Amino acid sequence: MRLSGEAMRPNRGGGHGKRLVTSAIVGAALMGSVVLAGPTRPAGALATAANDVPPSPTILDNGSFALQGETPFFDFVIIQPPPYKSPYPLDGWVVGGAGVLISGEYVSPPPGANQSVVLEDITSGSVTQTVKTTPGWTYRLSWYGAGDPGPDTIPFRAMHVLWDNTVVAAPAFKVSDKFTSPIWELQHVTVTATAALSTVEFADATAAADLGRGARSSMVAEVALAGVADLYLPATAPAAGKLVAVVRTPAGQPLIDPRLSVRLYGTWKAVGSATATSQLITTAAVVGGQAVLQFHLPGSLAHQSVPAFATVSGPGFLPATAKLKIVVP
Repeated sequence: MRLSGEAMRPNRGGGHGKRLVTSAIVGAALMGSVVLAGPTRPAGALATAANDVPPSPTILDNGSFALQGETPFFDFVIIQPPPYKSPYPLDGWVVGGAGVLISGEYVSPPPGANQSVVLEDITSGSVTQTVKTTPGWTYRLSWYGAGDPGPDTIPFRAMHVLWDNTVVAAPAFKVSDKFTSPIWELQHVTVTATAALSTVEFADATAAADLGRGARSSMVAEVALAGVADLYLPATAPAAGKLVAVVRTPAGQPLIDPRLSVRLYGTWKAVGSATATSQLITTAAVVGGQAVLQFHLPGSLAHQSVPAFATVSGPGFLPATAKLKIVVP
């Protein structure tokens, strides 16, 4: 084992096997006799979008895997697990296995990132973080994954993504034969917290049988964990008065968080304008799983049906949107 901080090229990694667990969450809400228009975001398990970017809200610490005091621009920096103390701490994460490699420009990171983590050093490596969560709340865990590139005969690398020590995703990644051009894929999985603290882990799972054929391991970069809020509105609303927006977890429970707020927008042509634009109508805080939006549309919109939408958002939450129409008499 080389000392932490020494530059080196990627080495071989091992693997282990765990059970794959997936889940799908479906929710709907009915308020009195009024059917509420709900979000159209698909819920569920593993998803991939090659050209997307991870969501900016996150409750994780150092999801970009930045090193304290050093950015490895070209080669690799070894980070070993405790009790070894690295001269370049990886804040927020606990390194497991035999250690990991922090890669800079030598193996190109995904768009917008400065570095990535190679989940190996002689044997399988891992990174783990424990974060504060709310029991019963739903979160979306997203990450960029790739196979450590190189001229090997093994076409795929495997990774295990764990939530509270249970495998929730087991993606396999294609491998580029060019060190500078890994094939990054953005993926995400929906998880539910069962305690006030939850653990996220990324571990290499490349088959041990592949080690003798020169296999390296999987890579991870730009990890984010954000709360999921569902927003429900009536299909139509009057032009004046108040509108109650219902904010719930995907499981249908009222979402109570003082950081959440709802913004209501309408689309119409302003006076003297040739095109319709979205206008912010009003904003309200979420209290007890509801936001009471009070507003009055301009008289110039008389006898119109105004397309509108509302968005719920807050620190550490993914924004969610629901549509409606405002009928102006």
